[in-house]
Amino acid sequence: PPYLIRANGDLKQIGRSEGIALGVVKDNSHFIQKSIKLDNMDTFILYTDGVTEAMDKDKQLFQESRLEEVLKQNYQLPLRALLEKIILEVELYSGEMEQSDDITLLGIRVVK
Repeated sequence: PPYLIRANGDLKQIGRSEGIALGVVKDNSHFIQKSIKLDNMDTFILYTDGVTEAMDKDKQLFQESRLEEVLKQNYQLPLRALLEKIILEVELYSGEMEQSDDITLLGIRVVK
């Protein structure tokens, strides 16, 4: 599930979807619509499971808790730098371990 970081640093994980993942079945036309009000400098972070499931040499996962700490400590960085910091922290955590999944991030920041 994605994260919403408010301009003041408050971090909230946006709820998990109840339905089937997009693109898994041919006709996936039933969606539940929700909305969230975004204010100036709010940031929305989407990521693939390759981020939180990256492993260290002991096969321990990076996990959402570690991602949350990176977000809390670095939310004031420019958006590109924040995304680069997440990738750097995943790489440092994994060390010499081979990447086992894709690591993809998308950040959206409201600028009014």
